[in-house]
Amino acid sequence: MKELTIIRHAKSSWAEPGLSDHDRPLNKRGLQNSPEMGQRLRQKATRFDLIVSSHALRARQTAQLIAGAIDYPADQIRIEQNLYLASSSEILAVARSLPNQHSRIVLVGHNNGITDLANVFSPEYIANVPTCGILTMRFDMEEWNHLDPAFLDSFSFDYPKNNYS
Repeated sequence: MKELTIIRHAKSSWAEPGLSDHDRPLNKRGLQNSPEMGQRLRQKATRFDLIVSSHALRARQTAQLIAGAIDYPADQIRIEQNLYLASSSEILAVARSLPNQHSRIVLVGHNNGITDLANVFSPEYIANVPTCGILTMRFDMEEWNHLDPAFLDSFSFDYPKNNYS
């Protein structure tokens, strides 16, 4: 069994127009939502084996705040440049290349690829995965390179304004 959790980075700041897209930090709401969503993750899972993040600042900050909430060492977050603004197929390629010794993995990245990927696996249409939205998928498989909807065992979707969690 493998479990893949995909998180869209938290809300970022547009306050400094001179910053490149890559260097935009989280805003106040993003800094608040990340640990809150990390606590929700902590309630649902005992541990994660690996966190992989896009190299964009807002994704790295989200990953670090989530890591703090789930007791994952922030210095062990793996940075993956191919997650930056990745399409759904590029996210899948990263996921399929993950080390098989890890069974529970978190990927932190960006839209539109995350929403597109959600609709590859979700039993219901998802119009948009909002900032700090979390997709959790369990697969009945032993190797990440077999990642495919045919092996999907369960799917859940959570986000900061979701009141039923």
